[in-house]
Parts: sequence; structure tokens; C-alpha cells
Amino acid sequence: MGRQVLQEVFNKVYKHLISAEHPSVDANGYCAYRGQDGRRCAIGCLIADEFYNSALEGLSAEAESVTKILFKSGIRVDALPTGFLDGLQRIHDSRFDERHAELSMFADSYGLSIPE
Repeated sequence: MGRQVLQEVFNKVYKHLISAEHPSVDANGYCAYRGQDGRRCAIGCLIADEFYNSALEGLSAEAESVTKILFKSGIRVDALPTGFLDGLQRIHDSRFDERHAELSMFADSYGLSIPE
């Protein structure tokens, strides 16, 4: 069950980040769960619109407020290892231009496969 949840979350984030042309940033250029032009970051793509709240901006992907919203959005955060969400977020925030290689290394580190 746990590995399946990791793979499902990774698949969703992978597909989102690979298809994104630009990172999700706010008007000041800071990474954002919901950015300009409807963009979403690695974790923002997991948050259902009805549960998004701008108060989440600036919080870590593994902050309690964020994980509660992710759980409400259908993400089994209880099955994810510590650091999993933060790792995906770091790829968006710090390594966006290298996201293909970074996502591949991330997948390898958790024994996950790259979605087709």
C-alpha cells in the first residue's frame, strides 16, 4: 500500500512538472503553491481547488496546515515518508531547469518508476 501511494503521488507531480513551462511564482518572484497565470508548484498540483487557501503560501510542504489540506484533497500523507513532499517541492523551487534529471534521481532514491 505505501509504495503504491508513493508511486501515485510521484506520478501526478512528475506529469505536472514535466509539462510545466515555468515554475509557479507569485508577483514577487517567490515560489508559490498557486502562482501567476494559474500555475501550480509540485505540491500545489496536489491541492484541490476547493481546499486551497492563500494562508498556505510560504509554508513547508510538510507543515501540518499543508498536510491537512493535502489529506482533504485525497492525498494519503500518512503513507508518505518524512521528506518525500519536501523533496518534490525542492525540485520545483530550486532545480526547476534540471527537473527531468532531478525527478529521475528522486524516483531512483525511493525505488519508483518514471511514468509513461
